[in-house]
Amino acid sequence: MWSSEPDRPQNGQMPTLFKFLYWCGLLAGLVYAVLFSLAYLVEPRERPAVIEIPSERTNPPAQ
Repeated sequence: MWSSEPDRPQNGQMPTLFKFLYWCGLLAGLVYAVLFSLAYLVEPRERPAVIEIPSERTNPPAQ
């Protein structure tokens, strides 16, 4: 009935909380690795950024 040993999953299975934290950590590490590689290995291309805004939007006619 009462045992001095803590409850352990049978057949060497990982407990659910640890499994969840393991996968969260693994996913976070994968995302970090992808962002790190994008930041340091990919060179951005320079290109002109021209956006034409009609003058009616910036200076509306007086009413």
